[in-house]
Amino acid sequence: MPNYERKVSPAALDIYSWLPKTNCKQCSETTCLAFAVKLLLGEQNIINCKPLFTKRYEDKKRIMLNIVEALGYEVPEDFEEKH
Repeated sequence: MPNYERKVSPAALDIYSWLPKTNCKQCSETTCLAFAVKLLLGEQNIINCKPLFTKRYEDKKRIMLNIVEALGYEVPEDFEEKH
C-alpha cells in the first residue's frame, strides 16, 4: 500500500534561523544564508560552521545537529566531543 504521508523538510530560512548569523565566512560561503542553502542541498557540512561549535552558541548547536541528523546527514561522534 502506498504511503501518502507527507514528509516535511526544513527550508533554507528555517536552517538559517538556527545558525549564529555571523557571516564570518569561515565556512567559505559569503553569508550564513548561503551556507544554509548549501547545507540543505548537501553541498556543505555543519562542521564547517565554526562559530556554531563555540560555547556561545551551544543551544543552537544542539538544535542544528538534530536538524542535520533529521535530514540524513551524519556528524562524526568524535567531532562533537572535540567541539
